[in-house]
Amino acid sequence: MEDVGGPRWSPERDTRPWIRFCPTAHHRQARQAQQAQRRFDVMSRAWTRLVEGADAAGLDERVV
Repeated sequence: MEDVGGPRWSPERDTRPWIRFCPTAHHRQARQAQQAQRRFDVMSRAWTRLVEGADAAGLDERVV
């Protein structure tokens, strides 16, 4: 933004870098959110299986 905006507004400055930055940043953020969701899903399934295993073995859930 500093490259595009500079210390003061000027209509001669090229805004294309900022315009390219916005969709790129959005894409990266969406990808990171998807990765976080996948990690959460994997850990949630693992936790459920561990609780079920502990229960089947007659152990307290705190063992998990």
